[in-house]
Amino acid sequence: MKKSAIFTIALAFLLPTVLKAQQKTTISSEQVIIDIREVKLPPILTVTNLDFTDTDGNNCIDGRENCQISFTLQNSGKGSANLKMNVKENAGLQGLSFTSNRDLELIPPGKSLDIEIPINASSQLTNGLAQFVISFTEAIGFPPSPIETKITTSAFKAPNVKVVDSQFLSDNGVIGLGLPIQLKVLVQNIGQGIANDVAVAFSYPSKVYPNDKTRFAIGELSPGESRELTFEFAANRQYTESGIPIGVKISESYGQYSENEELTATVDAIANRPGPFVPKPINDDKNIKIETASLTADVDKNIPVNTTKNKHRYAVIIGNEDYQKYQPGLSSEANVPYATSDARVFKEYAEQTLGIPSENIYFQSNAISSAMSRQIEQIKGIIRYERGNAEVFVYYSGHGFPDETTKMAYLMPVDISGADVQRAISLKSLYASLTQYPSKRVTVFLDACFSGGGRNLGLLAANGERTAGIVPDEEQFSGNLVVFSASSEAQTALPYKEMEHGMFTYFLLKYIQQSKGDITYHDLYEEVKSQVELKIMKIYKKNQNPNLIFSPDVEETWKNWHLLE
Repeated sequence: MKKSAIFTIALAFLLPTVLKAQQKTTISSEQVIIDIREVKLPPILTVTNLDFTDTDGNNCIDGRENCQISFTLQNSGKGSANLKMNVKENAGLQGLSFTSNRDLELIPPGKSLDIEIPINASSQLTNGLAQFVISFTEAIGFPPSPIETKITTSAFKAPNVKVVDSQFLSDNGVIGLGLPIQLKVLVQNIGQGIANDVAVAFSYPSKVYPNDKTRFAIGELSPGESRELTFEFAANRQYTESGIPIGVKISESYGQYSENEELTATVDAIANRPGPFVPKPINDDKNIKIETASLTADVDKNIPVNTTKNKHRYAVIIGNEDYQKYQPGLSSEANVPYATSDARVFKEYAEQTLGIPSENIYFQSNAISSAMSRQIEQIKGIIRYERGNAEVFVYYSGHGFPDETTKMAYLMPVDISGADVQRAISLKSLYASLTQYPSKRVTVFLDACFSGGGRNLGLLAANGERTAGIVPDEEQFSGNLVVFSASSEAQTALPYKEMEHGMFTYFLLKYIQQSKGDITYHDLYEEVKSQVELKIMKIYKKNQNPNLIFSPDVEETWKNWHLLE
Protein backbone atom coordinates (compact mmCIF):
# COMPACT_ATOMS: atom_id res chain seq x y z
CA MET A 1 0.00 0.00 0.00
CA LYS A 2 1.40 3.41 -1.01
CA LYS A 3 2.29 6.04 1.57
CA SER A 4 0.04 8.51 -0.26
CA ALA A 5 -2.88 6.23 0.20
CA ILE A 6 -5.67 7.70 2.26
CA PHE A 7 -7.34 5.56 4.87
CA THR A 8 -10.72 6.27 6.33
CA ILE A 9 -10.90 4.81 9.75
CA ALA A 10 -14.10 4.85 11.81
CA LEU A 11 -13.08 5.01 15.41
CA ALA A 12 -16.48 4.81 17.04
CA PHE A 13 -15.10 3.02 20.05
CA LEU A 14 -12.93 6.06 20.79
CA LEU A 15 -15.75 8.64 20.52
CA PRO A 16 -18.48 9.87 22.89
CA THR A 17 -22.16 8.90 22.24
CA VAL A 18 -22.75 11.88 19.94
CA LEU A 19 -20.05 13.74 17.88
CA LYS A 20 -20.41 16.67 15.60
CA ALA A 21 -21.57 15.48 12.16
CA GLN A 22 -19.08 15.23 9.31
CA GLN A 23 -16.04 16.27 11.45
CA LYS A 24 -12.87 15.74 9.36
CA THR A 25 -9.16 15.98 10.16
CA THR A 26 -6.85 16.42 7.14
CA ILE A 27 -3.30 15.21 7.53
CA SER A 28 -0.35 15.46 5.24
CA SER A 29 0.53 12.75 2.77
CA GLU A 30 2.22 10.93 5.59
CA GLN A 31 -0.98 11.14 7.74
CA VAL A 32 -4.42 9.50 7.84
CA ILE A 33 -7.76 11.20 7.10
CA ILE A 34 -10.40 10.16 9.71
CA ASP A 35 -14.18 10.45 8.82
CA ILE A 36 -16.38 10.00 11.91
CA ARG A 37 -20.22 10.19 11.52
CA GLU A 38 -22.99 10.88 14.13
CA VAL A 39 -23.99 7.91 16.28
CA LYS A 40 -27.38 7.56 18.30
CA LEU A 41 -28.41 5.02 20.91
CA PRO A 42 -32.11 3.92 20.64
CA PRO A 43 -34.99 4.57 23.03
CA ILE A 44 -36.73 1.63 24.67
CA LEU A 45 -40.48 2.33 24.91
CA THR A 46 -43.13 0.46 26.89
CA VAL A 47 -46.86 1.11 27.35
CA THR A 48 -48.24 1.24 30.92
CA ASN A 49 -51.41 2.39 32.70
CA LEU A 50 -53.67 1.61 29.75
CA ASP A 51 -57.20 2.73 30.73
CA PHE A 52 -60.63 3.68 29.38
CA THR A 53 -62.92 6.20 31.05
CA ASP A 54 -66.44 7.33 30.19
CA THR A 55 -68.94 9.78 31.62
CA ASP A 56 -71.36 7.36 33.28
CA GLY A 57 -68.74 4.82 34.31
CA ASN A 58 -70.30 1.79 32.61
CA ASN A 59 -67.13 0.98 30.58
CA CYS A 60 -69.06 1.38 27.38
CA ILE A 61 -69.14 4.07 24.70
CA ASP A 62 -72.74 5.32 24.71
CA GLY A 63 -74.28 7.50 22.04
CA ARG A 64 -73.67 11.20 22.66
CA GLU A 65 -71.07 10.43 25.31
CA ASN A 66 -67.52 11.75 25.63
CA CYS A 67 -64.91 9.13 26.54
CA GLN A 68 -61.16 8.68 26.37
CA ILE A 69 -58.44 6.08 26.10
CA SER A 70 -55.36 6.91 28.16
CA PHE A 71 -51.97 5.35 28.71
CA THR A 72 -48.35 6.15 29.55
CA LEU A 73 -45.28 5.74 27.31
CA GLN A 74 -42.17 5.03 29.40
CA ASN A 75 -38.71 5.47 27.85
CA SER A 76 -36.19 3.25 29.64
CA GLY A 77 -33.56 3.50 26.88
CA LYS A 78 -30.60 5.87 26.50
CA GLY A 79 -31.87 7.68 23.44
CA SER A 80 -34.73 10.19 23.13
CA ALA A 81 -37.97 9.11 21.41
CA ASN A 82 -39.44 11.23 18.64
CA LEU A 83 -42.89 9.69 17.92
CA LYS A 84 -45.94 10.06 15.73
CA MET A 85 -49.20 8.31 16.72
CA ASN A 86 -51.95 6.91 14.50
CA VAL A 87 -55.41 5.86 15.75
CA LYS A 88 -57.76 3.66 13.72
CA GLU A 89 -61.14 2.05 14.43
CA ASN A 90 -61.22 -1.17 12.39
CA ALA A 91 -64.85 -2.24 12.93
CA GLY A 92 -66.15 0.58 10.74
CA LEU A 93 -68.64 1.89 13.29
CA GLN A 94 -70.45 5.12 12.49
CA GLY A 95 -70.86 7.89 15.04
CA LEU A 96 -67.34 7.86 16.54
CA SER A 97 -64.95 10.77 16.19
CA PHE A 98 -61.32 11.08 17.33
CA THR A 99 -58.01 12.49 16.11
CA SER A 100 -56.37 9.97 13.78
CA ASN A 101 -52.82 11.34 13.50
CA ARG A 102 -50.83 13.22 16.07
CA ASP A 103 -47.21 14.23 16.74
CA LEU A 104 -46.14 13.43 20.29
CA GLU A 105 -43.79 15.34 22.51
CA LEU A 106 -40.15 14.25 22.66
CA ILE A 107 -39.60 11.67 25.40
CA PRO A 108 -36.04 11.94 26.82
CA PRO A 109 -34.26 8.90 28.30
CA GLY A 110 -35.70 7.87 31.66
CA LYS A 111 -38.83 10.00 31.18
CA SER A 112 -42.47 9.18 30.44
CA LEU A 113 -45.35 10.81 28.59
CA ASP A 114 -49.05 10.56 29.58
CA ILE A 115 -51.28 10.37 26.53
CA GLU A 116 -55.07 10.85 26.31
CA ILE A 117 -57.15 10.08 23.21
CA PRO A 118 -60.59 11.76 23.43
CA ILE A 119 -63.41 9.84 21.74
CA ASN A 120 -66.72 11.53 21.04
CA ALA A 121 -69.83 9.50 20.20
CA SER A 122 -72.79 10.98 18.34
CA SER A 123 -76.45 9.95 18.39
CA GLN A 124 -75.80 7.88 15.23
CA LEU A 125 -73.73 5.34 17.18
CA THR A 126 -75.10 1.80 17.07
CA ASN A 127 -74.73 -1.21 19.34
CA GLY A 128 -71.46 -2.97 18.57
CA LEU A 129 -67.80 -3.47 19.45
CA ALA A 130 -65.31 -0.76 18.58
CA GLN A 131 -61.85 -2.10 17.66
CA PHE A 132 -59.19 0.52 18.18
CA VAL A 133 -55.59 0.09 16.99
CA ILE A 134 -53.06 2.67 18.18
CA SER A 135 -49.75 2.50 16.32
CA PHE A 136 -46.56 4.58 16.34
CA THR A 137 -43.62 5.55 14.15
CA GLU A 138 -40.28 6.59 15.64
CA ALA A 139 -37.60 8.74 13.98
CA ILE A 140 -34.84 6.09 14.00
CA GLY A 141 -37.16 3.09 13.87
CA PHE A 142 -37.68 2.11 17.52
CA PRO A 143 -41.46 2.56 18.15
CA PRO A 144 -43.39 0.76 20.91
CA SER A 145 -45.64 -2.13 20.01
CA PRO A 146 -49.13 -1.19 18.72
CA ILE A 147 -51.99 -1.03 21.23
CA GLU A 148 -55.17 -2.93 20.46
CA THR A 149 -58.36 -2.50 22.51
CA LYS A 150 -61.99 -3.48 22.02
CA ILE A 151 -64.74 -1.41 23.66
CA THR A 152 -68.47 -2.11 23.65
CA THR A 153 -70.65 0.56 22.08
CA SER A 154 -74.27 1.28 22.84
CA ALA A 155 -76.80 3.20 20.76
CA PHE A 156 -77.90 6.56 22.07
CA LYS A 157 -80.69 6.42 24.66
CA ALA A 158 -82.58 9.66 24.80
CA PRO A 159 -84.06 11.11 27.99
CA ASN A 160 -87.61 12.42 27.96
CA VAL A 161 -88.44 14.93 30.66
CA LYS A 162 -92.01 16.03 31.10
CA VAL A 163 -94.77 16.83 33.59
CA VAL A 164 -96.39 13.51 34.50
CA ASP A 165 -98.79 14.79 37.15
CA SER A 166 -100.05 18.12 38.41
CA GLN A 167 -102.37 19.52 41.02
CA PHE A 168 -103.75 22.94 41.91
CA LEU A 169 -104.26 23.42 45.64
CA SER A 170 -105.58 26.10 47.96
CA ASP A 171 -106.31 26.22 51.67
CA ASN A 172 -110.03 25.57 51.26
CA GLY A 173 -109.98 23.60 48.01
CA VAL A 174 -111.39 26.50 45.98
CA ILE A 175 -109.42 28.54 43.45
CA GLY A 176 -110.32 32.17 44.11
CA LEU A 177 -109.06 35.60 43.15
CA GLY A 178 -106.80 37.28 45.68
CA LEU A 179 -106.06 33.98 47.41
CA PRO A 180 -102.79 32.03 47.44
CA ILE A 181 -102.75 29.09 45.03
CA GLN A 182 -100.17 26.32 44.77
CA LEU A 183 -99.43 24.42 41.60
CA LYS A 184 -97.67 21.17 42.34
CA VAL A 185 -96.07 19.45 39.37
CA LEU A 186 -94.22 16.18 39.17
CA VAL A 187 -91.43 16.30 36.59
CA GLN A 188 -90.11 12.91 35.56
CA ASN A 189 -87.56 11.52 33.11
CA ILE A 190 -89.55 8.78 31.38
CA GLY A 191 -86.86 8.19 28.75
CA GLN A 192 -84.06 5.64 28.78
CA GLY A 193 -81.14 8.08 28.97
CA ILE A 194 -79.87 10.40 31.69
CA ALA A 195 -81.09 14.00 31.48
CA ASN A 196 -78.55 16.62 32.56
CA ASP A 197 -78.93 20.29 33.52
CA VAL A 198 -82.69 19.95 33.87
CA ALA A 199 -84.46 23.20 34.75
CA VAL A 200 -88.12 24.18 35.00
CA ALA A 201 -89.47 27.70 34.49
CA PHE A 202 -93.07 28.77 35.19
CA SER A 203 -94.81 31.51 33.23
CA TYR A 204 -98.10 33.23 33.99
CA PRO A 205 -100.44 35.90 32.54
CA SER A 206 -100.71 39.50 33.59
CA LYS A 207 -102.50 40.29 36.86
CA VAL A 208 -101.06 37.05 38.25
CA TYR A 209 -98.18 37.36 40.71
CA PRO A 210 -95.78 34.68 41.92
CA ASN A 211 -95.18 34.43 45.65
CA ASP A 212 -91.70 32.97 45.27
CA LYS A 213 -89.24 31.93 42.61
CA THR A 214 -90.36 31.03 39.10
CA ARG A 215 -87.36 28.95 37.98
CA PHE A 216 -86.12 25.72 39.54
CA ALA A 217 -82.78 24.07 38.74
CA ILE A 218 -83.10 20.30 39.08
CA GLY A 219 -79.79 19.11 37.62
CA GLU A 220 -79.51 15.45 36.68
CA LEU A 221 -82.48 13.09 36.30
CA SER A 222 -81.81 9.40 35.81
CA PRO A 223 -84.32 7.26 33.88
CA GLY A 224 -87.49 7.03 35.95
CA GLU A 225 -86.35 9.66 38.45
CA SER A 226 -88.78 12.45 39.32
CA ARG A 227 -88.86 15.76 41.21
CA GLU A 228 -91.83 17.47 42.85
CA LEU A 229 -91.98 21.26 42.46
CA THR A 230 -94.38 23.79 43.97
CA PHE A 231 -95.11 27.10 42.26
CA GLU A 232 -97.08 29.55 44.39
CA PHE A 233 -99.03 32.43 42.91
CA ALA A 234 -102.13 34.58 43.26
CA ALA A 235 -104.38 36.35 40.76
CA ASN A 236 -105.54 39.81 41.76
CA ARG A 237 -109.18 40.80 41.72
CA GLN A 238 -108.79 42.56 38.37
CA TYR A 239 -108.27 39.21 36.69
CA THR A 240 -111.31 38.55 34.49
CA GLU A 241 -110.70 35.19 32.82
CA SER A 242 -112.35 31.97 33.98
CA GLY A 243 -109.06 30.08 34.03
CA ILE A 244 -105.49 30.90 35.04
CA PRO A 245 -103.05 29.35 32.53
CA ILE A 246 -99.62 28.50 33.96
CA GLY A 247 -96.86 27.56 31.52
CA VAL A 248 -94.31 24.95 32.51
CA LYS A 249 -91.16 25.11 30.36
CA ILE A 250 -88.62 22.31 30.83
CA SER A 251 -85.06 22.42 29.51
CA GLU A 252 -82.20 19.91 29.50
CA SER A 253 -78.65 19.83 28.18
CA TYR A 254 -79.45 18.43 24.73
CA GLY A 255 -82.18 20.99 24.13
CA GLN A 256 -84.51 18.53 22.44
CA TYR A 257 -85.64 15.88 24.90
CA SER A 258 -88.17 17.68 27.08
CA GLU A 259 -91.83 18.61 26.72
CA ASN A 260 -93.47 21.82 27.84
CA GLU A 261 -96.91 21.97 29.40
CA GLU A 262 -99.67 24.49 29.99
CA LEU A 263 -101.89 23.88 33.00
CA THR A 264 -105.02 25.86 33.79
CA ALA A 265 -106.54 26.51 37.19
CA THR A 266 -110.29 27.01 36.99
CA VAL A 267 -111.30 30.07 38.97
CA ASP A 268 -113.78 29.56 41.80
CA ALA A 269 -114.05 25.82 41.22
CA ILE A 270 -112.68 22.82 43.04
CA ALA A 271 -109.37 21.98 41.41
CA ASN A 272 -109.55 19.02 39.08
CA ARG A 273 -106.79 16.45 38.99
CA PRO A 274 -105.72 15.36 35.52
CA GLY A 275 -105.56 11.65 34.79
CA PRO A 276 -102.21 9.91 34.98
CA PHE A 277 -99.81 10.04 32.09
CA VAL A 278 -99.15 6.55 30.77
CA PRO A 279 -96.14 6.35 28.43
CA LYS A 280 -96.21 3.85 25.61
CA PRO A 281 -94.36 0.69 26.63
CA ILE A 282 -91.05 0.10 24.92
CA ASN A 283 -90.64 -3.48 23.79
CA ASP A 284 -87.01 -3.84 24.67
CA ASP A 285 -85.94 -6.17 27.46
CA LYS A 286 -82.83 -4.07 27.99
CA ASN A 287 -84.82 -0.94 28.68
CA ILE A 288 -85.34 0.28 32.21
CA LYS A 289 -88.88 -0.21 33.49
CA ILE A 290 -90.26 3.26 34.17
CA GLU A 291 -93.05 3.51 36.74
CA THR A 292 -94.91 6.76 36.17
CA ALA A 293 -94.63 8.87 39.30
CA SER A 294 -97.65 10.54 40.86
CA LEU A 295 -98.36 13.34 43.27
CA THR A 296 -101.48 11.59 44.51
CA ALA A 297 -102.65 8.14 45.54
CA ASP A 298 -104.20 5.73 43.06
CA VAL A 299 -107.63 6.31 44.61
CA ASP A 300 -107.37 10.05 43.89
CA LYS A 301 -107.68 9.51 40.15
CA ASN A 302 -109.69 7.29 37.83
CA ILE A 303 -112.74 7.97 39.98
CA PRO A 304 -115.75 6.07 38.56
CA VAL A 305 -118.36 8.31 36.99
CA ASN A 306 -122.08 7.77 37.53
CA THR A 307 -124.00 10.02 35.15
CA THR A 308 -127.26 9.53 37.04
CA LYS A 309 -127.87 12.18 39.69
CA ASN A 310 -130.25 11.67 42.61
CA LYS A 311 -131.73 14.98 43.71
CA HIS A 312 -132.73 13.49 47.06
CA ARG A 313 -129.16 12.55 47.97
CA TYR A 314 -127.08 14.83 50.21
CA ALA A 315 -123.58 14.77 51.69
CA VAL A 316 -121.96 16.57 54.63
CA ILE A 317 -118.17 16.23 54.36
CA ILE A 318 -115.73 17.59 56.95
CA GLY A 319 -111.94 17.27 57.05
CA ASN A 320 -110.31 18.69 60.21
CA GLU A 321 -106.53 18.62 59.98
CA ASP A 322 -104.89 21.84 61.23
CA TYR A 323 -105.64 22.06 64.97
CA GLN A 324 -102.35 23.85 65.68
CA LYS A 325 -103.42 26.89 63.65
CA TYR A 326 -106.57 27.47 65.73
CA GLN A 327 -105.28 26.53 69.18
CA PRO A 328 -102.21 28.40 70.51
CA GLY A 329 -99.88 26.15 72.41
CA LEU A 330 -100.51 23.02 70.37
CA SER A 331 -97.63 21.50 68.45
CA SER A 332 -97.90 20.16 64.92
CA GLU A 333 -98.14 16.69 66.44
CA ALA A 334 -101.74 17.52 67.36
CA ASN A 335 -102.70 17.82 63.69
CA VAL A 336 -104.36 15.01 61.74
CA PRO A 337 -102.20 14.23 58.68
CA TYR A 338 -104.09 14.01 55.37
CA ALA A 339 -107.55 14.73 56.87
CA THR A 340 -108.30 17.55 54.41
CA SER A 341 -107.13 15.37 51.53
CA ASP A 342 -109.40 12.57 52.80
CA ALA A 343 -112.39 14.86 52.80
CA ARG A 344 -111.61 16.51 49.48
CA VAL A 345 -111.28 13.20 47.63
CA PHE A 346 -114.38 11.74 49.31
CA LYS A 347 -116.24 14.78 47.98
CA GLU A 348 -115.20 13.84 44.45
CA TYR A 349 -116.47 10.30 44.94
CA ALA A 350 -119.72 11.65 46.38
CA GLU A 351 -120.31 13.75 43.28
CA GLN A 352 -118.90 11.51 40.57
CA THR A 353 -119.69 8.01 41.83
CA LEU A 354 -122.49 8.25 44.39
CA GLY A 355 -124.51 10.52 42.12
CA ILE A 356 -124.95 13.38 44.60
CA PRO A 357 -125.58 16.72 42.84
CA SER A 358 -122.83 19.23 43.56
CA GLU A 359 -125.33 21.71 45.05
CA ASN A 360 -126.32 19.03 47.58
CA ILE A 361 -122.76 18.57 48.86
CA TYR A 362 -121.70 20.58 51.92
CA PHE A 363 -117.92 20.58 52.30
CA GLN A 364 -115.90 22.04 55.17
CA SER A 365 -112.14 22.04 55.64
CA ASN A 366 -110.72 22.76 59.12
CA ALA A 367 -114.19 23.51 60.45
CA ILE A 368 -114.65 25.43 63.69
CA SER A 369 -117.35 24.54 66.22
CA SER A 370 -119.95 27.08 65.09
CA ALA A 371 -119.60 26.07 61.44
CA MET A 372 -120.01 22.39 62.25
CA SER A 373 -123.06 23.05 64.41
CA ARG A 374 -124.71 25.16 61.70
CA GLN A 375 -124.07 22.46 59.13
CA ILE A 376 -125.66 19.76 61.28
CA GLU A 377 -128.71 21.95 61.86
CA GLN A 378 -129.02 22.61 58.14
CA ILE A 379 -128.91 18.92 57.17
CA LYS A 380 -131.46 18.16 59.91
CA GLY A 381 -133.78 20.73 58.33
CA ILE A 382 -133.25 19.25 54.87
CA ILE A 383 -134.16 15.77 56.16
CA ARG A 384 -137.31 17.23 57.73
CA TYR A 385 -138.54 18.93 54.56
CA GLU A 386 -137.66 16.00 52.30
CA ARG A 387 -140.41 14.15 54.20
CA GLY A 388 -138.85 10.71 54.21
CA ASN A 389 -137.16 10.91 50.79
CA ALA A 390 -133.75 12.19 51.89
CA GLU A 391 -130.71 9.95 51.65
CA VAL A 392 -127.79 11.46 53.58
CA PHE A 393 -124.08 10.62 53.69
CA VAL A 394 -121.96 12.14 56.46
CA TYR A 395 -118.16 11.85 56.20
CA TYR A 396 -115.80 13.07 58.93
CA SER A 397 -112.00 12.87 59.07
CA GLY A 398 -110.26 14.42 62.05
CA HIS A 399 -109.89 14.07 65.78
CA GLY A 400 -112.39 12.32 67.98
CA PHE A 401 -112.16 12.62 71.74
CA PRO A 402 -113.74 11.04 74.81
CA ASP A 403 -115.07 12.67 77.93
CA GLU A 404 -113.04 11.03 80.69
CA THR A 405 -115.96 11.19 83.11
CA THR A 406 -118.95 10.24 80.96
CA LYS A 407 -116.99 8.31 78.31
CA MET A 408 -119.15 10.05 75.73
CA ALA A 409 -117.49 10.36 72.29
CA TYR A 410 -117.09 13.71 70.49
CA LEU A 411 -116.09 15.00 67.06
CA MET A 412 -113.53 17.76 67.58
CA PRO A 413 -113.77 21.06 65.68
CA VAL A 414 -110.34 22.59 65.06
CA ASP A 415 -110.91 25.34 67.64
CA ILE A 416 -111.91 23.04 70.54
CA SER A 417 -109.27 21.46 72.77
CA GLY A 418 -109.42 18.30 74.80
CA ALA A 419 -109.82 20.46 77.89
CA ASP A 420 -113.19 21.75 76.56
CA VAL A 421 -114.48 18.53 75.05
CA GLN A 422 -118.07 19.27 76.15
CA ARG A 423 -118.12 22.17 73.65
CA ALA A 424 -117.39 19.78 70.77
CA ILE A 425 -119.94 17.80 68.72
CA SER A 426 -121.05 14.68 70.56
CA LEU A 427 -121.88 11.62 68.53
CA LYS A 428 -125.05 11.29 70.56
CA SER A 429 -126.30 14.73 69.44
CA LEU A 430 -125.14 14.11 65.86
CA TYR A 431 -127.03 10.82 65.58
CA ALA A 432 -130.11 12.37 67.20
CA SER A 433 -130.12 15.22 64.66
CA LEU A 434 -129.73 12.84 61.72
CA THR A 435 -132.59 10.59 62.85
CA GLN A 436 -135.01 13.13 64.36
CA TYR A 437 -137.05 13.08 61.16
CA PRO A 438 -137.82 10.14 58.85
CA SER A 439 -135.43 9.52 55.96
CA LYS A 440 -134.77 6.88 53.35
CA ARG A 441 -131.43 6.18 55.02
CA VAL A 442 -128.44 7.87 56.65
CA THR A 443 -124.85 6.62 56.30
CA VAL A 444 -122.01 7.92 58.45
CA PHE A 445 -118.30 7.33 57.77
CA LEU A 446 -115.95 8.26 60.64
CA ASP A 447 -112.19 8.21 60.02
CA ALA A 448 -111.48 9.13 63.61
CA CYS A 449 -110.92 7.40 66.92
CA PHE A 450 -112.47 8.27 70.25
CA SER A 451 -109.90 6.97 72.70
CA GLY A 452 -107.98 10.25 72.97
CA GLY A 453 -105.28 9.21 70.50
CA GLY A 454 -105.16 9.96 66.81
CA ARG A 455 -103.11 9.75 63.64
CA ASN A 456 -100.26 11.46 65.47
CA LEU A 457 -100.57 11.76 69.24
CA GLY A 458 -104.03 13.24 69.78
CA LEU A 459 -105.19 16.41 71.51
CA LEU A 460 -104.27 17.78 74.91
CA ALA A 461 -106.57 16.72 77.69
CA ALA A 462 -107.67 18.95 80.55
CA ASN A 463 -104.77 17.88 82.78
CA GLY A 464 -102.19 18.70 80.13
CA GLU A 465 -101.43 15.06 79.36
CA ARG A 466 -102.41 13.00 76.40
CA THR A 467 -105.40 10.84 77.14
CA ALA A 468 -105.35 7.53 75.35
CA GLY A 469 -106.78 4.09 75.99
CA ILE A 470 -110.24 5.26 77.11
CA VAL A 471 -113.02 3.06 75.75
CA PRO A 472 -115.93 5.37 74.86
CA ASP A 473 -119.49 4.20 75.27
CA GLU A 474 -121.17 3.07 72.09
CA GLU A 475 -124.05 5.40 71.32
CA GLN A 476 -127.55 4.05 70.89
CA PHE A 477 -129.77 5.40 68.14
CA SER A 478 -132.80 4.61 66.04
CA GLY A 479 -133.97 5.25 62.50
CA ASN A 480 -132.41 4.21 59.21
CA LEU A 481 -128.84 4.82 60.33
CA VAL A 482 -125.61 2.86 59.71
CA VAL A 483 -122.18 4.03 60.95
CA PHE A 484 -118.84 2.85 59.54
CA SER A 485 -115.96 3.80 61.85
CA ALA A 486 -112.20 3.46 61.46
CA SER A 487 -111.41 1.72 64.74
CA SER A 488 -112.88 0.00 67.77
CA GLU A 489 -112.80 0.67 71.49
CA ALA A 490 -109.47 2.12 72.69
CA GLN A 491 -107.68 1.84 69.35
CA THR A 492 -106.28 4.75 67.33
CA ALA A 493 -107.02 5.48 63.68
CA LEU A 494 -103.71 5.52 61.83
CA PRO A 495 -102.55 7.00 58.50
CA TYR A 496 -101.41 5.27 55.33
CA LYS A 497 -98.42 7.58 54.83
CA GLU A 498 -97.40 6.19 51.46
CA MET A 499 -100.83 7.04 50.03
CA GLU A 500 -101.29 10.26 52.06
CA HIS A 501 -104.67 9.23 53.40
CA GLY A 502 -106.11 7.78 56.54
CA MET A 503 -105.84 4.00 56.34
CA PHE A 504 -109.62 3.59 56.73
CA THR A 505 -110.40 6.26 54.12
CA TYR A 506 -107.92 4.83 51.63
CA PHE A 507 -109.49 1.36 51.60
CA LEU A 508 -113.01 2.81 51.74
CA LEU A 509 -112.28 4.77 48.54
CA LYS A 510 -110.36 1.84 47.05
CA TYR A 511 -113.34 -0.51 47.15
CA ILE A 512 -115.74 2.14 45.92
CA GLN A 513 -113.33 2.72 43.06
CA GLN A 514 -112.89 -0.98 42.24
CA SER A 515 -116.60 -1.73 42.43
CA LYS A 516 -117.60 1.55 40.76
CA GLY A 517 -120.03 1.90 43.65
CA ASP A 518 -121.79 -1.34 42.73
CA ILE A 519 -121.34 -2.91 46.18
CA THR A 520 -123.49 -3.71 49.20
CA TYR A 521 -122.85 -2.25 52.63
CA HIS A 522 -122.01 -5.70 53.97
CA ASP A 523 -119.41 -6.40 51.28
CA LEU A 524 -117.94 -2.91 51.57
CA TYR A 525 -117.54 -3.28 55.32
CA GLU A 526 -115.98 -6.74 55.10
CA GLU A 527 -113.51 -5.67 52.39
CA VAL A 528 -112.44 -2.49 54.18
CA LYS A 529 -112.16 -4.19 57.55
CA SER A 530 -109.97 -7.06 56.33
CA GLN A 531 -107.58 -4.84 54.38
CA VAL A 532 -107.20 -2.21 57.11
CA GLU A 533 -106.50 -4.83 59.75
CA LEU A 534 -103.86 -6.53 57.60
CA LYS A 535 -102.10 -3.36 56.43
CA ILE A 536 -102.02 -1.83 59.94
CA MET A 537 -100.45 -4.98 61.35
CA LYS A 538 -97.82 -5.04 58.55
CA ILE A 539 -96.86 -1.39 58.89
CA TYR A 540 -97.44 -0.54 62.55
CA LYS A 541 -97.54 -3.98 64.22
CA LYS A 542 -100.74 -2.86 65.94
CA ASN A 543 -104.44 -3.61 65.85
CA GLN A 544 -106.95 -1.34 64.17
CA ASN A 545 -110.31 -3.02 63.66
CA PRO A 546 -112.87 -0.98 61.73
CA ASN A 547 -116.32 -1.19 63.28
CA LEU A 548 -119.89 -0.99 62.04
CA ILE A 549 -122.94 -0.18 64.13
CA PHE A 550 -126.54 0.14 63.02
CA SER A 551 -129.94 1.03 64.34
CA PRO A 552 -132.13 -1.85 65.52
CA ASP A 553 -134.65 -0.58 62.96
CA VAL A 554 -132.43 -1.79 60.07
CA GLU A 555 -130.94 -4.89 61.65
CA GLU A 556 -132.53 -7.17 59.05
CA THR A 557 -131.98 -4.95 56.00
CA TRP A 558 -128.72 -2.98 56.22
CA LYS A 559 -126.52 -5.74 54.78
CA ASN A 560 -128.35 -5.52 51.47
CA TRP A 561 -128.25 -1.76 51.23
CA HIS A 562 -126.48 -0.70 48.07
CA LEU A 563 -124.29 2.37 47.60
CA LEU A 564 -125.91 3.31 44.30
CA GLU A 565 -129.53 2.52 45.17
